[in-house]
Amino acid sequence: MKKVVFIAQHLMASGGAERVLSVFANEMAKREGFEVSVVLMYPLPREYDLHRDVNKLTLFDSEEVYTGTSVRGRVAELRRTLRALNAEYAIPFLWFMGIYTALACIGLKTRVIQTVRNNPALVPNSSLMRLIRILALATSVGCFTQNLTQLQYFPKLLQRKMIVIPNPVSPTFFRLNCKPSSSKRIVMVGRLEDQKNQTMLFDAVAQLVKKGKCYEVLVYGAGKKKEFLENYISDLGLSDHCFLMGSTSDVAKVYSDAGLYVLTSRYEGQPNSLLEAMASGLPCISTNCPTGPSDFITDGVNGYLVDIDDVDTLARRIDMLMSNPAQRDAIGSEARETVASLCSSSALTSRLVDAFIR
Repeated sequence: MKKVVFIAQHLMASGGAERVLSVFANEMAKREGFEVSVVLMYPLPREYDLHRDVNKLTLFDSEEVYTGTSVRGRVAELRRTLRALNAEYAIPFLWFMGIYTALACIGLKTRVIQTVRNNPALVPNSSLMRLIRILALATSVGCFTQNLTQLQYFPKLLQRKMIVIPNPVSPTFFRLNCKPSSSKRIVMVGRLEDQKNQTMLFDAVAQLVKKGKCYEVLVYGAGKKKEFLENYISDLGLSDHCFLMGSTSDVAKVYSDAGLYVLTSRYEGQPNSLLEAMASGLPCISTNCPTGPSDFITDGVNGYLVDIDDVDTLARRIDMLMSNPAQRDAIGSEARETVASLCSSSALTSRLVDAFIR
C-alpha cells in the first residue's frame, strides 16, 4: 500500500491549485494499492469535495490560529503529522507549502514530490524565496510542472528530475451539456487581483456598449481589488452590464449558463478556469500571457488569443463571437476536444504515479 499525502494551505472551493490537488487525490484514492491523505493548514467553510476514501486532516483549527503560528511551528506540526501518517510520499501544492514540506521531511523517510503552479520567474516575487525553492526542489525526488516553459526556467541539473504534467480537468466539466449559442452571457472566473487584469475586459465591454451592443458580463472571484473594480465599473458607466458576483463553489453551473469565457491575465501558470471552460464546450478568448493559454488554444481554431492589454482586439473578438452563435458552438466543440485529449484526470494521474511513485 503506497501512502501518499497531498499538502496545501487550504482547500478553498474556488482556488486553482486546490482544484488540481483534489482531482489528483480523488483519482488516486480510487485506485487499488494507494492510501491517500490530504493535509491542510486550516479548514474553510466551502471546500472542494474529496473522495470518501481520502483521509483529510487539518493542522490548525482556523486561519487565525494558523496565521498566529510561526513558520517553525507550522513546519513542526506538519512533520509530526507526516510521521504519524507514516507517509511515503508528500506532494505539496504552492511554493511556500513546498518549502515547509521540504523542511518538515528532513530526516524522515518521506519522499517529497514538488510541483510548480505558477510562472516561476514571478512567483514567489522574492529572489531569496526563489533560491530557497530551488534548494527545496534539489532535495526532492522530483517535480512536475504545468508546461515546458516552467520546466525550462530551472537549472538544467534540476530539469533531469522534472516532468511536465498539465492540469487535470475534473470529469464534471466534460459532462456539461453547454450550448453557447443559446446564451449572450460573458463570464470570467478568477481572483480579483492585479494578475487577472479584469479591467481589460471592462474596457473592451465599454467600447462595445458605446456601439450599442448589450451583453451581461459576470465576473466571479474574490480579492483585494473588489472595491477598486466596483468603482471602475461605475466610472465606465457599466453598472447595468458588468457584475462582480463574488466567489462560487459551483463553477460548472456558471459555465453551463454562459455563451463566452474571457481570461485577461497578465501571467499564469496554467489557468484551470480556462481549461474547465474549454472542457465545458465554451468558446474562449484569452490573453496570450506567459504561461499557459497558448499551450491549449490555437488562435482561430479552438479559441482566440489576444495580446495583454490589447483592448481593441479583445473587443473585436467578443463582438465577432457574440454576433455569431453558430461559431460559438463550433469553437466550443473544438475546445472541448482539445482539453479531452490533453487533460484527462485518469491519464495524468497515471503519468504522475509512473514518474515518481514506485
